[in-house]
Amino acid sequence: GGDGKWVYALPLLENANSYNFRASASDAAGNSSGISEAIALTVITSPSDAPQIINVADNVTNGAYADTGSIANGGVSNDHTLTLTGVAAAGITVNIYDGSTKLGSVTSDGTTGAWDFTPTSDLASGAHSFSVTTTTTSGVESAASDPWDVTIDTAAPGKPGAITVTDD
Repeated sequence: GGDGKWVYALPLLENANSYNFRASASDAAGNSSGISEAIALTVITSPSDAPQIINVADNVTNGAYADTGSIANGGVSNDHTLTLTGVAAAGITVNIYDGSTKLGSVTSDGTTGAWDFTPTSDLASGAHSFSVTTTTTSGVESAASDPWDVTIDTAAPGKPGAITVTDD
């Protein structure tokens, strides 16, 4: 246009391909400008593969009931700050959820895809269902991982009742 602005509708670009675009201008007399610097574009229209939770660890190291180590899926823990670890695509944002509540995000290792997450605030006692997704740089979110269910229980059992002894 007369103001120097223009629009070009791109043809359908293929997913997961990178493109470099350059432009030049020509006037009615056939004079051409130089070619612009390239603008790089990578097309990402599909999410990465779903990430995985591979371990949930209990970190309680003090008190009457010190317990550390892995918590089985469906298991019970007395730790309000469990550490979740897993794998995802390398160098991607991993979103950690407890049910539908997003607990936070981390970036997976740029080479291995490994990630770990410990909540910054205590998890409540009760049932938790952790899952993770990834988000590409273009904002496309993956499907959720399989859930990892843990119950946090820090309540001591009730005091036993009176003991009775009988003679048979």
